[in-house]
Amino acid sequence: RGLIEALIGSTTSDGTKTWAQFGTYNPTLNGSYCPATDNATSGGVAYVDAGTGDLSQTWTLPTLPGAFGKSSVAFRVSDGSNFWLAEVRQGSSTTSGSYTATIAKIVAGTTTTVANNSLLSGNLAAADAIEIVAVADRIKLYHNGPLVLDTGTGQTFNQTATKVGTFLI
Repeated sequence: RGLIEALIGSTTSDGTKTWAQFGTYNPTLNGSYCPATDNATSGGVAYVDAGTGDLSQTWTLPTLPGAFGKSSVAFRVSDGSNFWLAEVRQGSSTTSGSYTATIAKIVAGTTTTVANNSLLSGNLAAADAIEIVAVADRIKLYHNGPLVLDTGTGQTFNQTATKVGTFLI
């Protein structure tokens, strides 16, 4: 079981790594799924130290996101204001036929979108597998196998930060 999956569960450890948090986020709150209505009321990063900034982590959507619902993962985290974020967001309804994927960096609390695709066909569903692969200066996001986002090379921000976890805004 991956480090991110351990955070989504109800335990505070994956057996070898114990999670910690920045902000007020409780990792068992809606799993890793954040309905759009929670945006203004919760915040923070729950994480474990993966021991490396190069990673391949998969998380499974625990719940079918509603309209504009999202699931987010923080990686290459150094603190609550400096990390990378991968996110998938449902379209205007669960049957809209489209969703958005985003890779962004948060530097000193300011979010900058590095890669975004808002025209992905299909819908997000419970048990979908979302994988983030960050190796050297390149970051990729996969959905149920196929590549949906690629930052290209040159993404050196927080490249050696080793924390990975869930994020709720």
